[in-house]
Amino acid sequence: MKCFFDIETNSKEIYEAEIIEAYFLLDSGEKYHFKSKIDNWSYDAQEIHNIDKSTMLTYPDKKQAYRDLLKWIGQFDIKEFICIANPNTMQGFMHFDLAVIKVQLYELAGTHTLFYKYFNDNVTSVHTMARKAAHKRYFTPIKRKSETGKMIQSLTQENVYLALFNEKYKNAHRADIDVKAMVKIYNELIRLDNETLDLFRQH
Repeated sequence: MKCFFDIETNSKEIYEAEIIEAYFLLDSGEKYHFKSKIDNWSYDAQEIHNIDKSTMLTYPDKKQAYRDLLKWIGQFDIKEFICIANPNTMQGFMHFDLAVIKVQLYELAGTHTLFYKYFNDNVTSVHTMARKAAHKRYFTPIKRKSETGKMIQSLTQENVYLALFNEKYKNAHRADIDVKAMVKIYNELIRLDNETLDLFRQH
């Protein structure tokens, strides 16, 4: 079973980030929208995810939110987690989204690490898939200007979606919307790869 997921946090630092919202979508169709109060609010992060502080304060307390998440996810035998983030972070070789979930659970659970059986390390990065597909010229990435003025390819989820489907999707950076867009990107990259393999087999 595969689980597509995305998180919205108050920080880009793994050991500082708290999850405000997360969305989990299984390939079998089951879904879970995680919402949690957090301790440290960031107005800079609010500019990205557009969740305001007053909305966050209506969410369940953190311990209850994670308890409910574990109860839901524990029902399923998930073999693979799929997120947009590539595994290269300032803290080393790890996927940001999954690392933040594990850090938050560890802080709440202390030495109790039962949650590790639910969140395994078999993670696929859709960003990495897009980078490899662009290298193989399956699609033409959107270009952006770097800080040095050089034009470079942009593989943000929004720009990969735009490059693949020639349209933008609304309300980016909300966990549920981003997951649905990510699934569409994932399926299209798989289709392009299979199409190319079939073409080679024909010759």
